Amino acid sequence: RGVERSISFRDAVHILENGSHNEKKTSFDDRRRTWKYAIEGKTDENVAGRVIVAFERGMVIITIIRLDKKKRRKKS
Repeated sequence: RGVERSISFRDAVHILENGSHNEKKTSFDDRRRTWKYAIEGKTDENVAGRVIVAFERGMVIITIIRLDKKKRRKKS
C-alpha cells in the first residue's frame, strides 16, 4: 500500500518521531475495545502524512496516509 500511496515505512517512522498527535482522528472502539491513534506530520522530504497506529487482538497495525495528494497528469 505504501507504494500505491507513494509513501514509505521510513516516512512513517519519521512522522511518528517528529509529528504531533491528532486527537480528532484518534478513536476508541467500545465494541472491540481497541484504540486507533493518529499522528500527523511531514516526511523528511516535506510530504504531509498521517500514521494511524491501531492495537487489535494483540497486534499493532500501522496505516500510512499521504495527506497532500500527488499531482496527476491529465490523460490525453
